[in-house]
Amino acid sequence: MEEIIYQLIDYADVDKNLEMEIYLENCSLLMVAKNNKRNNDFNHSLMKEQGLSYSIYGENKFFNIFTNNLRLDNIYYLLKGKRGIDKNTFITLPPIENEIEVNYVRHQIEEILNTCLKLSFKINYVDITGQFKAKNVIIADHRGYKCFKKIHEYYYQVTFIYNERVSRTFILRVDPEGNLEKNWRSKLEKEIKNTEELLIAEQVVPGEYPMVIGNGEGGLLIHEACGHSLEGTNFVVGSYLKEKMNQKVAVEEVTLIDDPTIPDLGGTYYYDDQGTVAKKTVLIENGLLRSVLLDRRSALLMNSSSTGNGRRESYKKLVTSRMSNTYLKPGIYEPEEIIASVKDGIFATTFGGGNVNPLTGDFTFVIKHGYFIKNGKLIKPIKNVTVVGNGYEFLNNIEMIGNDLVFSNYFCFTPNGILPVGVGQPTLKISKMKVVG
Repeated sequence: MEEIIYQLIDYADVDKNLEMEIYLENCSLLMVAKNNKRNNDFNHSLMKEQGLSYSIYGENKFFNIFTNNLRLDNIYYLLKGKRGIDKNTFITLPPIENEIEVNYVRHQIEEILNTCLKLSFKINYVDITGQFKAKNVIIADHRGYKCFKKIHEYYYQVTFIYNERVSRTFILRVDPEGNLEKNWRSKLEKEIKNTEELLIAEQVVPGEYPMVIGNGEGGLLIHEACGHSLEGTNFVVGSYLKEKMNQKVAVEEVTLIDDPTIPDLGGTYYYDDQGTVAKKTVLIENGLLRSVLLDRRSALLMNSSSTGNGRRESYKKLVTSRMSNTYLKPGIYEPEEIIASVKDGIFATTFGGGNVNPLTGDFTFVIKHGYFIKNGKLIKPIKNVTVVGNGYEFLNNIEMIGNDLVFSNYFCFTPNGILPVGVGQPTLKISKMKVVG
């Protein structure tokens, strides 16, 4: 294996002003599914795949190939070079150990399904799908650097459907040993309670409202509205924050951090997908923009160093700078104190779909579940509230930050791939947010 990698490195003959990377991946993916309408059906499939990505890049050059044919003569052919290589020589990747067993997953998915149905007789349909992805990855570059990573992405996606207008989808994580996340039953109870409130929830009249954003899942808003604009891949193109390094971009109480080394979260890793050691990065410190998230290529374009945020979904996707576990540092206020400070406003607890332009910071989001606030108290539940805004305005309209930091796990979707992330946020008060529907 090592000899073959060095052959590929030598073949590149990289100019001193260029960078070269080899990414080798061995992946096993078990997919499972079950719902309450077909009690005896348990669908599952197992896919195994190997692949290679080979990249050469510089300030004004980029070249990449990827292939699942690991025969050396095929790789050299794709690189438009050597012929006559032994056609029987393959790159052999280390086998994946301790893959999760189908029977174990069957028991687990049935337990989740039965628990949902016991917690509520109002649920019409429960659908549970599981994805258990295990990968061995080898990363090398033209300097001879090598990194070996074992990656486990295990989770269940749970969907409740009450009627054609009320549903909820969320994630339950599974650790590398196959254990469901702690307190998963209480999480189910909370999700069912909030979803059933949607059956009686009201719409919100369009206008501007002070808004309290709940902890944990509320971090999705700052992840999307602000975080993507601080990823180097977007930053070098022309993020709205590009000219504001070391300048004020938020109120003084805001400190925004990205940290892949926090244990047991969706975006946790100790080496990124370019083999760079992961580390904590302070993006905004006391309202001042201090750093951006960089992979090796965006770092080269910015004459800087990688922050360990080079991530990719698979060998088929390009490495880009992506968030890991991104969170807002907690403040001093009790969440009850924050809610009590609002005379007439909105408390947002659960977010649905949305979109953001990372270059301008303009965003649209849907609040799936929340409450009206009247004279500092939560009253009627609300649903499907569309809000629009701008990341810069959002950061500067923060009035109060709670002391109740909580993390949640999600998947971040971009054209460059789907990646697990952690989002963390205490309860926040925003002076005004625009509701359009």
